[in-house]
Amino acid sequence: MANFNKVILMGYVGNDPQVREVKEGVKVANVSLAVTEKGYKTASAEVPDRTIWINLVVWRGLANVVENYVKKGANIHVEGKLRISQYDDGNGNKKERVEVEVSDLQLLTAKG
Repeated sequence: MANFNKVILMGYVGNDPQVREVKEGVKVANVSLAVTEKGYKTASAEVPDRTIWINLVVWRGLANVVENYVKKGANIHVEGKLRISQYDDGNGNKKERVEVEVSDLQLLTAKG
């Protein structure tokens, strides 16, 4: 049986990207993406819209695209892989967070 790790998302950017150069010529961009599942009504229940926030990590050439063209509120389509990153919080505790390492990005909002 084969394994498969691919994520496809479309949503709205929640913040201006944070872009930094990790070594000469290599940039990484971090951005959050809001993805909303539409709610619905039935005769006996009402389920509201549900928005989840997803952390995106974008490397190298795509990080340049993000830096130059992606802003808060932009509608984007991304494909990538789920990753778990580890970090220390302010108190020295080890933490983990799930993020999507983006391999393909399409701008759905025209540059304005």
